[in-house]
Order: sequence, then structure tokens, then C-alpha cells
Amino acid sequence: MEASLRKELIISVFVQLSIMIVGLTVNKLISINFGVEAYSTYSVFKNLAAVLSFTILSGMGIALPKFLSVCKSKNDVFSYLFSAIYIVLFVSSILFLLVCFSGDYLNGLIFSVGDELIFLCFYYGLVIAFSSLIFAYLRGVNRIIEFSLSQLFVQILILITAFFFNKSLKEYFSYCIGFYTLFNILFFSRELIKNSQYLKFFFTYNNINYVKKLWFYGYSRLIGDVFLFLLNTIPIIIINKKFGLLSGAYFASAIMLSSLVKPVFSYVGVILLPKISKLNSLNQKKEITDMVNKFLFLFIIISIMAILFIFVFKSLLLTLFFSPSFISAKEVVALISLSILPHSVYLLIRNVIDAISKVPYNTFTVIISFLYLTISLSFSNSLFEASIHYCISSLILGMGSLIFWYKLKMKLCL
Repeated sequence: MEASLRKELIISVFVQLSIMIVGLTVNKLISINFGVEAYSTYSVFKNLAAVLSFTILSGMGIALPKFLSVCKSKNDVFSYLFSAIYIVLFVSSILFLLVCFSGDYLNGLIFSVGDELIFLCFYYGLVIAFSSLIFAYLRGVNRIIEFSLSQLFVQILILITAFFFNKSLKEYFSYCIGFYTLFNILFFSRELIKNSQYLKFFFTYNNINYVKKLWFYGYSRLIGDVFLFLLNTIPIIIINKKFGLLSGAYFASAIMLSSLVKPVFSYVGVILLPKISKLNSLNQKKEITDMVNKFLFLFIIISIMAILFIFVFKSLLLTLFFSPSFISAKEVVALISLSILPHSVYLLIRNVIDAISKVPYNTFTVIISFLYLTISLSFSNSLFEASIHYCISSLILGMGSLIFWYKLKMKLCL
């Protein structure tokens, strides 16, 4: 492993651990300030905003770093960036119109309260999408340390919001939107002022070629991204409707605890995507296989350790990161923690597949997993049974990604 990649990974893992600690602190404040049942609404809102942000992003989180990593001039870099912004603005405009026309219906279906939350959720998803575009740009131009530190900065702003603006969920998310917007404006302003000579590429007709490249690569991944986040959103909505907000809160807390280590897996994966894209363009096949094998072994070991840790300390973790009111969720937490292993495999392999293949294999895997989970939850008779189905859907994710990876290895002689 080259020294620069090792340095970037060490710093990124350290920053991700810091982000995890900040996130857990925010989670603790939310569960204490708003209570168990409101935590269920909070989880649905946050996960739905993630779905909206990935829809608005339209696969640019994967497409932009892939193409930027092989750019040979800054002209191309900014043409791709501006083209990605066009796509995000276009998709967000369409989604905004849909929310305007169906806001009341969607709000009643998802939140069962006043119509403000669905619009707030859209705006939250929009500002997250632009932040994600910034992070994708930084990864693509190999500013990995700045990418990691920017993420940490945004999370610290969210922590400040949770401390001082917590009278209601509406107030909390409104200030979150404000801080995200401030970060986005400051970053784009700084970047465009430093590179003002490239602003001419914002309005050139030639950008249509860059838009086409980004769109045709990204939109096929968009479906997979949306369904991936729906895997953590739809179950809570269904459980809220079938078993009540209390059960929904328990299920949400179990998913959250099982997700503690997943950001590390996810961000190591997204750092590897442009690296593997570059190795693939240089036809360095052995290096790709060696890198994937090393990280796959590492991910499996860390996953097993995380599962054992949650099994042993589940009651303590629920008290520490939520409140004593969540202790009743300990059996569900223990069961859902088993999903960490297959999920970690998926989070690594999906980036490898996206880097070397134009076919959206990950989308097929996620859709199959989502369909299984949605159908099985509809027939579940208890929270425990629903948790088993969630684990099986995660197993489908992990096994599916491995099957497609080995298929690609044989096809490309990796």
C-alpha cells in the first residue's frame, strides 16, 4: 500500500471515529430532549432526508470522483463540476414540484403530523446533497484530508445545533439546514474565487458532453443509492404503522447502534473508488485484487469484533447513547448487530464494482434486498421477527456484492 494512501486512510479513519463520537453525542441529546417516541419520528425524518439527498445527487457522489480522478486538465475538472451542479439543480427542481403538489398526502403517509415536516425534510435533503457534491469533488481531485476535515466540521456544526436549538424537531432541523447552507456557500465561494479563470466553463455549450457522461454513469447508480437508504427508512415507517412509535423507536435505536462502525467502512470504500478507478485505467489488475483482498479481510475482522462488543455491552450502549428508557430494545439490538458483517462487505465491494464496471450490479443487489425486506415486513407479526428479516436482507446485500465481484474478476481476468 503506497505511503500517501496509508496516510490518507489513517487520517480518514481518525476523523470518521471523531465524527462517530460527535454523532453519538447528537443522538444522545436528541433522545433525551425529545423522548423515545419522538426519536422514531427523528429517525424517519433523517433517513428520508438521506433518500431525498441521494435522489437529488443523482449518482454524482460516485460519478464525479470517478471521472475527476482521471482528468488531465483543470478545464476538465471544472467542466465536470459545473455539469454535476446542473444535474443536481435540475433534479432538485423536479422533486420540489412533486413535493409542492403532494406534500399533504406524503406528510400524512409518513409523519402523520402537520404539513411542515415534509417540506423541511426536502430542504434538509437538498442542502445535504450539495454538501455531498462538495465531498465528491474533494475525493475526485484527491484532496482526501480536506474531504475528511470538512465532514468533521459539518458534524460539529450539527452538534452545536443539538446543544442550543432543541425546543422542537422543527427548530433543530431548521438550524441544521441553516448551518449546511452556510458551509456550502462558503466552500463554493472560496473554490470559485481561487479558480475564477475557470468560471467561463459554467456557461459553455460543450458542457453538454460532460453532463451526458455524468448522467449516464450516475443515474443507473442513483436507483441503488435510493433503495439502499430506503432499507433503513421503510422498516421504521412500517413498524411505526404496524406496532406503534415505541416499537419504531426501538428498531431505529438498534439500526443506529449497528451503524456505529459502518461510516468507517463506507468512507474507506469511497476513498478507494478513485484509487481503483485510476489503477483500472492503468491496467494494474493485480494491484486491484491485492488491495481488495487486504481490505476485505480487515473489514471482516473489524465487523466480528463490533458484533461481539455490541452483544456483550448492549444494555450499557443503550443507556449511554440513548437513555434507560431504551433498555427494552436490547434483544432487537443484539439481533440486528449481526447485519454489520454482510453490510461491511457490501460497503467495500460496491465501490470496487463501481470503479471497474459500467453495469450497475450494486443496483440489482440493493433492489432484491429491498423487495425482500418490504414484503417480509408486511407479513411480520412481531418486532423480533422483523429484525430477523432485516438481517436476511443485509445478508442478501453482502452475498450479492461478492457474487458480482467474483463474476467481474473472472470476466476481466483480475
